[in-house]
Amino acid sequence: MNKRSWIVIVIALIAGGYKIWNKYQRHVEKSDYQAKIEQSIETVKDIKFKSNE
Repeated sequence: MNKRSWIVIVIALIAGGYKIWNKYQRHVEKSDYQAKIEQSIETVKDIKFKSNE
């Protein structure tokens, strides 16, 4: 194999890895965001419950 085909392979690997990493990052951010929303909902419920006591 010559040098040029190695460069093409490396670029393809980097590009593919970058796309997968982006998808993974988005998934992590989305689940983190959902957890924050659920936590704030629980906090609001706690406040309402305490104010009713």
